[in-house]
Amino acid sequence: MVVLDAGDEFQGTLISNEFRGRSVTDVYNAVGVTASAIGNHEFDFGIPVLKERIAQAKYPILAANIFLKGTKTRPDWIRPSAIVDQGGIRIGIIGLATKETPLTTNPVNIEDLDFADGGPVAAAEADALRAAGATVVLITAHAGPFPPGNEIQHIAEAVKGKVDAIVSGHHHQSMGPPPYIVANIPIVQSGSKLVAFSTIELTLDATNHVRQFAINDGAQPKQGGPQTILHTWNGLPAEWRGHKIEPDGRVASILRDYDVQVKKLRETPIGETAVELRKGGKDDLLANLCADALRSGAGGGLKAQYAFQNSGGLRITEIPAGPITFGQIFDLVPFDNQQVVVSLAANQVRNALEAILRVGKGPMRVSGMRYTIDWDKFQAKDQKDAPPGAIVTEVIDDSTGNVLC
Repeated sequence: MVVLDAGDEFQGTLISNEFRGRSVTDVYNAVGVTASAIGNHEFDFGIPVLKERIAQAKYPILAANIFLKGTKTRPDWIRPSAIVDQGGIRIGIIGLATKETPLTTNPVNIEDLDFADGGPVAAAEADALRAAGATVVLITAHAGPFPPGNEIQHIAEAVKGKVDAIVSGHHHQSMGPPPYIVANIPIVQSGSKLVAFSTIELTLDATNHVRQFAINDGAQPKQGGPQTILHTWNGLPAEWRGHKIEPDGRVASILRDYDVQVKKLRETPIGETAVELRKGGKDDLLANLCADALRSGAGGGLKAQYAFQNSGGLRITEIPAGPITFGQIFDLVPFDNQQVVVSLAANQVRNALEAILRVGKGPMRVSGMRYTIDWDKFQAKDQKDAPPGAIVTEVIDDSTGNVLC
């Protein structure tokens, strides 16, 4: 059995962030992960910390498409691929990072690196692994299926006939049912936060080459989709193919040791709310509160006329009415981002609001202003070619009612 992770291991929980991913690597070592990919958030704590995690891991952390800026030379601390032996079968594993990494981590941390198109790089690496004796080749890629990039589909098409299966990440999607197959290559993605896993079973011939595959057979809750990691299912113990799903004692022990060290910080009260704060929907109280906090300078004193908050930067969906703890706010905004204030002309404000829409993301949440989106233009196939102001048609100052642009 080969256990692969598609990246973004270290970011997002109080325990992991306090210890810069060390706790996650301890767990992965205990579980017996075979290999993982470098995700964009692996760079959040800086390259020196990533090097520490690579040294700590008993499994290779891979990325074939990361190069030193302006070159085709890989950093000496990044491995592009690995070959493992499973019962006499030589299995090649290629890691890929997303091309979007420069836009989805602190750019200062990766200013000396380039992130190439994963498809051609993986195709060349697959040939090299086959030449080195691998009869099975797998990809673990921190790249997802969403438009406009459709990154994992392009990777699969580029490695057709060279790679046998792909584990995908980055977009936090539960792929399937039906099973997801591109260029006759099975692709799985299991959501996020380790709440599910996926399986690809490869049937080999007498020469240890792949002849057929099956995706997520026997999975709950939906055959062909990821297996949810539940300890109860409809009131009964959860099972996968007749085996009970139970907590792993080694993992539980590791987490208890780390949890003791952050318990006091996590439970520290910092405020309260009279109503439930929920993310999404017409009101989006949670995102609007965060935008208001940014504009008010909460925590940093940098007050501004307006503020932007991207919905994807908020990592929980609700805070119940009642006391609010440090742990809840950390879970909401776990990234070590810094508040900044910039001066922009009105048309630049509009262009910034449009920019996130043009790359297929949801509308930016704002404070101090309102804006109008032409939804037909936003959803049009040629929306990226629309002139400035075609998608965001009006921006209004909340305090005065004046049209900014």
